[in-house]
Amino acid sequence: MIRTILRRFLDHPARRWGIIIAILGIGLTTVLPAADELSRSRRDRAQLEEDSSRMRREVAALEDVRCNAKEEQQRLEELEAMAVTADQVPLFRQEIVDWARKAGCQVRRIRLESPRSQQWQEGDSLESTAAKRKKPDSSYVLKMQSLSVSVSGALPEVKRLLTQLHSTNRLIQCRKFSIAPSHDSRKEVVLNLELMLFDLSKAEVPR
Repeated sequence: MIRTILRRFLDHPARRWGIIIAILGIGLTTVLPAADELSRSRRDRAQLEEDSSRMRREVAALEDVRCNAKEEQQRLEELEAMAVTADQVPLFRQEIVDWARKAGCQVRRIRLESPRSQQWQEGDSLESTAAKRKKPDSSYVLKMQSLSVSVSGALPEVKRLLTQLHSTNRLIQCRKFSIAPSHDSRKEVVLNLELMLFDLSKAEVPR
């Protein structure tokens, strides 16, 4: 019975089309899912490449932030080392006296004013410590103390003292400067300086 049916099918003129249709059907059922899987794989690969590229950019940005933070921290440490803190003010005053004597000058007067402080605000600079407009406060307090110095000596000796003051690695600013001939001797001059000493410190948090 089965042989008869197969023989009739094989002898039928339309058997080729039947075989072709069967082959096409089998091909469609196997090739189409494979094509869909290949398309998904390509999309997944493109997404992975995009995610990987984004992660590389984020890592590079984080590295830049880390380097900038390291540079800022180093700069802050340098400024802290240059600041003249309250316990260093007497030592710095004595240093000036020693420099003047070593240069050959005579100290006529050296006077420290009472220290004052103000809240450090964003955008402030040591060039102008007067707050002209309200700006956001930071967590730092700027402490300032004026040191007035008057010395006399020959001009080369005064120059040596000024060179020493200029080369000192301190956070100071010369607010006033004057040099004039001495009334006591024609060979001497009188140097008057007003130096502003700075210290930037963390504000104390009230408990």
